[in-house]
Order: sequence, then structure tokens, then C-alpha cells
Amino acid sequence: MKTFRKVTSLLLAALMLASLAACGGSSSSGSSGASAPAASSSAPAASGSSAAPAASSSSSASTESTESTEPESDLVVDGVALLLCGAISDMGYNYGAYLGLEKIAEMGYRTNYTENIADTDCENMLRAFSEQDYELILGHGYQWAEPILTIAKEHPEKYYFAYAAAPCDESEIPENACYLQALEYEAAYVCGAVAAKETKTGVVGIVTGAPAAMQVGNINGFREGALSVNPDINVMYVMTGTFTDPAKGKEAALAMIEQDCDVLLHTCDATGTGVIDACNEKGVMVMGYGGDQRELAPDLMATSIVVDTAVGFARQIDRIADGTFGGIDKAGFNTGVVYMAPWGDNVSEETVAFAEQLVEDISSGKVVPTENLVSYE
Repeated sequence: MKTFRKVTSLLLAALMLASLAACGGSSSSGSSGASAPAASSSAPAASGSSAAPAASSSSSASTESTESTEPESDLVVDGVALLLCGAISDMGYNYGAYLGLEKIAEMGYRTNYTENIADTDCENMLRAFSEQDYELILGHGYQWAEPILTIAKEHPEKYYFAYAAAPCDESEIPENACYLQALEYEAAYVCGAVAAKETKTGVVGIVTGAPAAMQVGNINGFREGALSVNPDINVMYVMTGTFTDPAKGKEAALAMIEQDCDVLLHTCDATGTGVIDACNEKGVMVMGYGGDQRELAPDLMATSIVVDTAVGFARQIDRIADGTFGGIDKAGFNTGVVYMAPWGDNVSEETVAFAEQLVEDISSGKVVPTENLVSYE
């Protein structure tokens, strides 16, 4: 029985050994600390631009919106800040988080965001924002998991949220800290099943970023979904080690395509744009990640895994209001946090019907993809 094999070329082996990068990426390096957040009177621009960085050793930028559409007394928290290790110009993972913050601003909250924070600056930046007048601080990506655990204990009067797997047992998480575990692997399972339905060569693959828990889960979900349709299918994977290098994504995808892979899923943010480029060049079906990426490959994009950060963020404000904030918030298809983008015209009607039923079955609990966030070998 054929099951699961990684790409064995020297090129892809090198990619597997690449140093870990920030989820969504970081354009900062060597920073030894972070200054207090700088404020601007302008709201964040949808194009991905941000205010000029404050003078400090960090190249992160901070932008604040002070507009409010609701009476202050109706607001649950006083100020919301979003911290990103990547740039919202990726039009995927980090941009989706920014859109979530915009949704919170539309609810009447004063907001601030900082992007391009180096991994080594996460704890310092959290501490800096904690000393400002932001009551809810959001860290987007696995890099924030440990720092939030530390800073939440120092500032019990604040609320801290990370879109990341918790770094400890739930019983060890402070009451003012919460980790959103978006069940992306449910969507990856569907993508694997669809890939197995649509492949002509019997070879499908997934390209991921760094070996964070959710990325590991995506590999396992994709594999399990594909094997559920065809136990003899060849499932390939590449863990590139980075979320910010389109060239590596393209190299990985081209190497897989040369080994007859004809359906590819990426879950690696900016690195994934290189995967999409390779599929465009070779005419290969591709599936996106982070948001609906159809415009990057209009004729070849089968679907995308979408994590609705706006829903995930808004849930936390509701949970603060009703006293249930804290711990691990698992959110999958049945919450609306994770969903599939519209299916492309390149996917057969039969497969679309199959996929839609599969999503419904996972949402209801009839089908339960295995949660494995630890090992993908």
C-alpha cells in the first residue's frame, strides 16, 4: 500500500533544514528590544501600508485608529492591539488578521497594530503594549505562544490572546490568556480528499512553512483526507522552514511537479505565492491558504483554506463579556472560523458535491479528522 512520502531531492532536503521563520514572516533581524508603541492619527490602510516605524532598534511599525462608532459605555474592553511578525501586504495570513482588527474597529473599539516584529522582540513588544492603554492584546502566530504565557502573569489586569497552539497544558494557562486553535487540519483533510478525487497521476502534495503545531496538523490532515479516498495514492510534502520566501515555495513546488504531482495545497503564507507561481507556469491545480487566493490563479485555484480571523477575534470579545475568556478556544468548521473558499470551475461537479457533503459531515461530527499536531513523519 502506498501511503505518504516526502520529496527526496537534495533541493527539498535543503528546504527541510532551513531555519525557522516567523509565521507570516519577519523583515526584522538582530533586534535586541522594542520601544513603546507609537500612535498615529490615521487608520490602517487596506493596501498594506503602515505608519513610519518609531525610532528604535526594531523595524516594526505601529498604526492606531481612534474612531469609535458606539458609546464608550457599550464597549467591553478599552483598546485593542494586534501584534504581527509578518506584513499585512502578504494578502493572506497577516492581512486576514488585519481585517479582523478592522472589524473590531468597526464595532467602535480603538485599535492599534504593529507588523514586522522580529521573533526575538515578541516578549519585549508585548511588555511595551501592556504598559500602554490597551486592554486586549492579540498576538497572531505561534511566536506569541510563550511570550503571552509570561506577560499575562505580569499583567493580570489585561487580556492576552494568541492565534496559536497553547505551549502548555490548559490548566497552566492564566485566566487572562487565551489561545485560539483554529482547526485548519479539518480544511486540510477536505483538500486532501479533493486532491485525491481530482488527480490524474495519483500523486498529490502539500507545501508548508515552519514546523509549528498547526502546520504539522495540516500535513497530517491533508494526508488522511487523501488516503480516505484512495489508500494507494502517493502523498508528498515539503516543510520549507519559512513563511516569507516565495522562491523556496516555487522551487519546492516545481520539484514536486517534476515527480508527477498534479494537485498542490500550500499553507505557507508568502512562501505559498511561489507555489502558486509554479502551478501557474506548469498548469497544475492548486489550493490556497489564509484567504481566498483565486485572483492569483483564476483558472487553476480549486479552493483555499480560509481562517476568518474577524470571527475568531470577535469571539474573544464576546467571551470576555460573558466571563468565558481564557484557556484554549478550539474553532473549526462548526464555528465559522475555518471554512473553504468557493470551488473553482476546474473542480468537477461531482467532486464539489462530495466536498460540500464532507464539510457538512465534519461540522456535524459525523466525520472526525485525526488531530495530530506533533509529528508528520
